[in-house]
Amino acid sequence: MSGLKGSSDMAKFKYLNKKTYAFQAKWFLNAFWKDGPALGKKKGELENVWTYCANMVKLDPDGKKGSQLEEFTAHRFLEKNTKALTWTDMRNALKELDIDFDKRVSLTEFLVHHYKVDWKVLVNAVQGSNKHIIAAEKAVAEAQSKKEICTKKLEKAVADEEAAQKAAEEAREAADEAKKAADAARDAAEEAKKDAEIAAEAADKAEKAAAAAKKAEEEALEAEAAAKAAEEKSKAAAAVAKSASDEANAARDEQLAAEAEVKAILDKIKGYQNALKARADKLQAIIDDESVGQVQKMKAKHELMDLKNGSRARRKGISECNPELLAKAKIDQKAAVRKQKKVTKVAKAKAAVAQEAADGAQDAADKAEEARKQAESIREEAVNTREEAVATEADAKATKAQADETQAQAEAAHEEAEARREEAEAKQQACDEAEEQAKKTKAEAEEAVAESEQAMKDAQAAFEKAKASAKGGEGTVWWLGRDLEEQKKYLPRSAFNRLKRKQQKKIAALSQANASK
Repeated sequence: MSGLKGSSDMAKFKYLNKKTYAFQAKWFLNAFWKDGPALGKKKGELENVWTYCANMVKLDPDGKKGSQLEEFTAHRFLEKNTKALTWTDMRNALKELDIDFDKRVSLTEFLVHHYKVDWKVLVNAVQGSNKHIIAAEKAVAEAQSKKEICTKKLEKAVADEEAAQKAAEEAREAADEAKKAADAARDAAEEAKKDAEIAAEAADKAEKAAAAAKKAEEEALEAEAAAKAAEEKSKAAAAVAKSASDEANAARDEQLAAEAEVKAILDKIKGYQNALKARADKLQAIIDDESVGQVQKMKAKHELMDLKNGSRARRKGISECNPELLAKAKIDQKAAVRKQKKVTKVAKAKAAVAQEAADGAQDAADKAEEARKQAESIREEAVNTREEAVATEADAKATKAQADETQAQAEAAHEEAEARREEAEAKQQACDEAEEQAKKTKAEAEEAVAESEQAMKDAQAAFEKAKASAKGGEGTVWWLGRDLEEQKKYLPRSAFNRLKRKQQKKIAALSQANASK
């Protein structure tokens, strides 16, 4: 080590305070190896200086590259590395420690205060050094650097191996999920196919039901038309029957009137004949009576003759004994009989027509009734068919909706399966890349272990040379030896083996956890 830079002791002191904790420690040990506290003779104090330095490194956010602690952190350092102090004592101690008044505490300031030495002597102390010490410092620093690089690579190798194992597990899980998704997609597709077949069957049934309903409706319309036609025909026949009946009744009335007229004329003729017979019989009785005189008999004969030729009746105005009236009545009777026969014939004809019309009307009524019943039956059947068609259509719609839902589920399952497949492929690719990276980093770690071991051997050899040739700089040499001793506790090969065992335990635990799923 050469002298410290600075035009004054305080400048040199500030320069020293800005050096790393290890540099400050070595400078302090070299300065007071034999003089002052004579640390070279006190192994315990040498270890204390080593510990003080290590503790400051731990507290400093900059670690080994740090040089000073800010006030609050320095307070924590004092709590752990000195005797218990009150807060006031601590504040006073910090003021005493901060020699350069920058509100920060360096390792140098602590050591000066702790060992009660003159800081001016410290900054001007001759360090003593030679090429072997310089070479040893380089070799130890190189070994430390190699060890740190090796440790990082070992940690990266372990991390990459764990990442590869995790990627493999994720790939396996992704493959399992992809298989489950594929199975689900297949099941959903089969279910969708079944539902589609059921929907098609329901649609066919609905179509047939609709056709049957349409046919039933057409038949109902035809039946209704037939019923209406029959009803109209029945109405027409009823009208004809009524007209014929009216005419037959009129003819019957006329026939009855003719018959009554004939009867009346016959009664009149019988009355004429009876009256003539009675008078003639009376006159004939007088004529035949032997007790009656001739005059009276002659008178009776003349009256009988007058009675028979009608002269007496005409002379005396006796109508019932008028033979002309009787003759006329007979003529009228013959005319009435002819009229009565004619009217009777017409009445019979019209009665026959009326009967025929009545029969036709009855037949039309029967047919209308039958058509009505048939129309009602067909309408009822059409209603039932329509209800069945509606129910079938509803079933078909429900089945179609179910089929659509199942199809949507099948498509979603297919998309899920596809996504899972792509995820599984990506995870497998990541797994392959992770395995490749793990192999690479493991090889780099093995190489770094070898380099670190070689650097440690070189540092040990350089240290032995420096130790053998040291004339001054004893503190630096001791520090190098202590550093090597510390590094040997964490040799790369043993660290590698420890990390490897740790990794194997993690992998085993992970495999066991996967096996239990």
